[in-house]
Amino acid sequence: MDEERTRDAAGKARWRSRRGMLEVENELVPFFRECFDGLEAADRKAYARLLEEDDWTIHDWLRGASQPADAALARIVAIIRQARGKDGARNDKR
Repeated sequence: MDEERTRDAAGKARWRSRRGMLEVENELVPFFRECFDGLEAADRKAYARLLEEDDWTIHDWLRGASQPADAALARIVAIIRQARGKDGARNDKR
């Protein structure tokens, strides 16, 4: 049951990583593909919550123009930025 629920949540996150704003989608889709499976459960939940935000808010967070007030969202944004090479560190998978 838990495995099925986890698989369903991952499928929803994969689908919701596709966005109306191409700049956001170009960050989220590769991050999901390359990193989602390796996230801790709390970070997966934060990623799902991130996907509930509007594209412009996510865009601002991912480019560093603003920060989420919520600590879990701030953490997943930092993970995405690091994985996508936005914090000066490049992911070896690129």
